[in-house]
Amino acid sequence: MIYLSILCICLLAISYICSNENIFSPGVLTNSIWLVCIGLWYILPHHLPPLSSNFIFAISLWISLLTVTALLLQAVTIPSSIKDIKPSILIKDIYFWLSIATIPLLISFVYNAITHGSSGNWMYDLRMAAIGENGEEEVYTPFYSLLWIATYLLYLYNTNRNNWLRTMILGLMVFSFSFACMSKIMILNFVVMTLFILYIKKIVTTKHIVIILCVLFFGLITLQGLRHAIKMDETGVENTLITYFLSSMSAFDTLDPNSSAHYAENSFRLVYAIKYKLGVSTIEPVETLLPWISKPIPTNTYTTLYPFYKDFGVWGIGIFAIIAGIIYGSIFKQVLKKNHFFILLWAYLSMIVITQYVADALFTNLAGHIKMVILLYIPFFASKYHLFEKNKQ
Repeated sequence: MIYLSILCICLLAISYICSNENIFSPGVLTNSIWLVCIGLWYILPHHLPPLSSNFIFAISLWISLLTVTALLLQAVTIPSSIKDIKPSILIKDIYFWLSIATIPLLISFVYNAITHGSSGNWMYDLRMAAIGENGEEEVYTPFYSLLWIATYLLYLYNTNRNNWLRTMILGLMVFSFSFACMSKIMILNFVVMTLFILYIKKIVTTKHIVIILCVLFFGLITLQGLRHAIKMDETGVENTLITYFLSSMSAFDTLDPNSSAHYAENSFRLVYAIKYKLGVSTIEPVETLLPWISKPIPTNTYTTLYPFYKDFGVWGIGIFAIIAGIIYGSIFKQVLKKNHFFILLWAYLSMIVITQYVADALFTNLAGHIKMVILLYIPFFASKYHLFEKNKQ
């Protein structure tokens, strides 16, 4: 673990320097979150077995190849045809009113979840409904939530005295959806997206971000206690941190490499889903919520390495680390060049990089990411080709 800590510190420092000292760069986010996990592993009192040399090697391979690949892509010249293009005002207006029109869908979800819940704790009932554990077949991932996020980002990035009220309304809507799902990750995602945009616009600094995240930490701990109706004393806080920061690393050591039932069914889940929907294949895509284990600790998360290790073994981790590095590095290169579209896209993707210590969210949820890319790109596409009336920012 000492070796891994040194590796993370070195890669973090190099990434920070080579990314114009931007704390949201892929290398900085990746190595920072793993440093936090390593630190908590030593600080928190727990009875988890020592992490195996296999895990240490696997995560070292992942962060090294991802960071180096991302930095290489940040160093090369990548042209963009929409660098100075701003989003279409008309499309933003359409997005806004469509978002307003879909508010009743969230109200309906909340009403049904609470009225059909049986726990007596409305917060717990909302969470069970969101993850499909209240009789529903699937996790609640409506398209309108993606529309709300895309619209919020578009307005937040271009907020002025004429549209600030719309930005506030959209922010409240996105937060309300996250709260309605009782999802700490979604609430954190909302905060991270907002902070990144404000950081790029030089409205907040690193100091502000640290303070806000500390306050948010205590808020999410409180939410955890209310959701499960438990008292959050010192022991409760420690157990929560162990569950959410350490369990995934420990759970990884329970996996067997190359043990998937079908070829690359986890890494290429989207391919299996499309083939199944089209009736081309009878093989159902794997569930996004992974199976639970009870030992060494109850959890159903195994870090971002899970799909690649389970499908291909250690070499799969290396290959997909390079692929992730290419994706992240290419996008962040455009962020450094002040490309408006890619700034919004990175605001959305930043949380995926941060939560890699829990599970893979890039390839597993690829369909949702593609939808978001399309939603964000349409206003820029319309503006670039003057498909509607002339823009006046």
